[in-house]
Parts: sequence; C-alpha cells; structure tokens
Amino acid sequence: MSILDLSFARLVVFAVVSTVLYILHHVLYNLLLHPLRHFPSPPLMRATRATYCYKLMTGVLPFDILDTYKKYGEVVRIAPTPSKLRIPPRCS
Repeated sequence: MSILDLSFARLVVFAVVSTVLYILHHVLYNLLLHPLRHFPSPPLMRATRATYCYKLMTGVLPFDILDTYKKYGEVVRIAPTPSKLRIPPRCS
C-alpha cells in the first residue's frame, strides 16, 4: 500500500492526528523533561509559548510577569525556554 493508494480523507486524518501528537509531545516534553522544568511558573506558560505570545500581543505581559514574581519568587519561567531573573535595585 503506497501513499498514492490512500484516499484524501485518510490523508487529512493522518495529518490531523500527526499534528495533535506532535503538539502533545512538545507540551509533555516542556512540562516533564525540559532542563528548565524545575524553575517555577504557571503550568500553561511552561507548556507552550502561545500564552507568552498572546499576553505580549495584548499588552499584559509585563503585569503578568510581575504577578508571577510575586507568586513564585525571584526566578521564573515565562515561556518554555526563557526564564526571568528579577534583580533588586542596588543602593550606592
């Protein structure tokens, strides 16, 4: 059975299932196996960059990062890969 023997409907189903499995794999990797998994943050922000992009486009990202600092501490993950470190101001 070659790929040319498949009907269009089966190809669409294959594409949709493959996409869902890829996204699920990516989310589970970010939550469970990523090297930065031990840094605290809201689970949705750790799982996918979509939350970060949405908050950036709507203009609420700086306020949410501030709330995240207040809730989780000085070092937080704001997306799957980047993390933020809040450095307190120094007096001279």
